[in-house]
Amino acid sequence: MKEIKQFKLVSGEEIVCEVVEWPSDEFTGMVIRRVLMIRTTFDEKGNRYYTFRPWMALQEGDEKFISVEGAHIMGEANPDLVMLKNYQTAIENNELSEEELMEKVETYVKKMKQMYNQDSDQSFDDNILAFPSKNDRIH
Repeated sequence: MKEIKQFKLVSGEEIVCEVVEWPSDEFTGMVIRRVLMIRTTFDEKGNRYYTFRPWMALQEGDEKFISVEGAHIMGEANPDLVMLKNYQTAIENNELSEEELMEKVETYVKKMKQMYNQDSDQSFDDNILAFPSKNDRIH
């Protein structure tokens, strides 16, 4: 069974990952994979949002293992169910091929158009402006 943990590192970064091997007497490092960094952002109203980003470039997938020194971890927690669900979705999306990802985006856009058209007298496409158009110049 996969053991998914959330860690606060001494650098201040927060990560969520799958723990493959915990530190031991022989090896003080921890082996992890599928590591995503948690980014916190705020909108103009002060609402807080969390997003996931890859923690290390090109280190995604089942075969990519990362060693983290145990002394660099300040805190450890079990992610709550919402974060766990979002983490699983992010991992699944990271592993999609480009074609699968484009198909998923197209499906999402179709759903958004349907939702918008049900709630409005205008068409969804009426609110889309081409930028820049052929005749526009940006200075």
